[in-house]
Amino acid sequence: MGGNDQIGSITALILLVPSVLFMLSVERFLRADVLAKVGA
Repeated sequence: MGGNDQIGSITALILLVPSVLFMLSVERFLRADVLAKVGA
């Protein structure tokens, strides 16, 4: 059971990392877009 739990945690990390990177990139893109609109 321990190995199965480790696989589950690794799978959770593999799924979590791309979602966090996606959120950060979207936030940065939206922030740049808003700043561009405010600057213009």
